[in-house]
Amino acid sequence: MARRSDHNRDELRNMVLEAAYEIVVSEGARNLTTRKVAARIGYSVGTLYLIFKNLDDLKLALNIQSITRLRSRLLEATDAIVDPAEQLKAMAHYYLEFGLQRPNLWRLMFEHQMPGDDPMPETITRETDALLDLLVAKFGELMPGAALQDVLQVTTAYWSALHGVTHLVITEKLQLAHVDSAHDVLKHQMDMLFRGLIQSVPGIQ
Repeated sequence: MARRSDHNRDELRNMVLEAAYEIVVSEGARNLTTRKVAARIGYSVGTLYLIFKNLDDLKLALNIQSITRLRSRLLEATDAIVDPAEQLKAMAHYYLEFGLQRPNLWRLMFEHQMPGDDPMPETITRETDALLDLLVAKFGELMPGAALQDVLQVTTAYWSALHGVTHLVITEKLQLAHVDSAHDVLKHQMDMLFRGLIQSVPGIQ
């Protein structure tokens, strides 16, 4: 077994997060334990508690990492697209694919609850806000003459549509509608949303 002196604190933190990521992806968040993580990286459980306060702290760190990566990938997915409407459509499909490829990680991101009445830490709130701010900014480009409240409402409708489809697929509820392709469902959702925008939102191009 490795000794504490083999890695510095930052290296250990990265190792723990990588091991936790692999466990969640392959086995689900319910099977994530400090004992399993410690065994994977060759350290004692006590060493993990020098880096993270508890298992909830580790899950939050993993969620922050996931949200940050998702936001970065959404930007990369639209790097070669000029039209903001097409950018938003591409983001929606990438988000769905992210959930399809990593359902256990996606569920941890949105189903993890803080114990008791503990508030959500500012660190994860900040990363979540940055992700949503990216969408608001894109709709702001699409709707330069619209009031901020209109932009926020449309962003919420967009987020609800793509998040809802992703949730239905991951929880295997979409099968009830006898639909073969989740991406086809999402495409119809996006088409209806943007047609509605053109017809009803003041200031849209």
